[in-house]
Amino acid sequence: MRSRMAVLLACLALAVTAWAGDPWKEKTYKEWNEAEVNRILADSPWSRPVTVPAFWRSGGSSMATAGGRSGGSSEAGEGGGAVSQGGAGASGAGGGGLPEAHFTVRWGSARTTREALARLAILRGMSEADAEKLINLPATEHQIVVYGSDMAPFAKSDEKSLMEKTFIKFKKNKQKISPSRVEIKRAQDGKKISGIVFYFPMKSEAGEPVIASDEKGVDFECRTDAVSIRQSFEPQKMISKAGPDLR
Repeated sequence: MRSRMAVLLACLALAVTAWAGDPWKEKTYKEWNEAEVNRILADSPWSRPVTVPAFWRSGGSSMATAGGRSGGSSEAGEGGGAVSQGGAGASGAGGGGLPEAHFTVRWGSARTTREALARLAILRGMSEADAEKLINLPATEHQIVVYGSDMAPFAKSDEKSLMEKTFIKFKKNKQKISPSRVEIKRAQDGKKISGIVFYFPMKSEAGEPVIASDEKGVDFECRTDAVSIRQSFEPQKMISKAGPDLR
């Protein structure tokens, strides 16, 4: 009996180890299943969840602020790429009984992100040839995407105001860079915001990469009158099976 139990526990340990692996390190994108794709697009080195108290739903006037890896998100959402799949949930209660809103901040221009979006499209019927074309589109700017199922705090913002209140900051030299442009993505009805894409230059005026190869941290911050969303990316962890992937 003890022998059987030991074998069972060993098998369970192996199963947990296998499940806990990082698909972006262990497999090519053509081998990812839908659960692995959703993980890459929702909570990975390229996609970071953020939760804020939803003051705008309670009629409060305080600004909601979030940062770090707090909260979570559900499935893949607006990605500025091959496919859109809704967004993170927005429910629950924050401190003081306030409802919470969940967002995802995603490095949309990275090849791993584009491969995940393409793989999701393949699993839903797109041909591999068409998916490859999407993956291989040239990326000339860094793209950071913010999305969630409740984009109400962005409803009164326009591209100009978002450019003025958004930046990335490097931990190495403390340099801040503002977006070169912003694109507000809308649903088919042309009204509801499905996501916002912030574009940042890849190279300086001197032709050097804006993000150094040894950079350890890139902080992102975006503010509106209703919400402030902050998140950090760690370039040294943005490594796929093919190698470093911060593009």
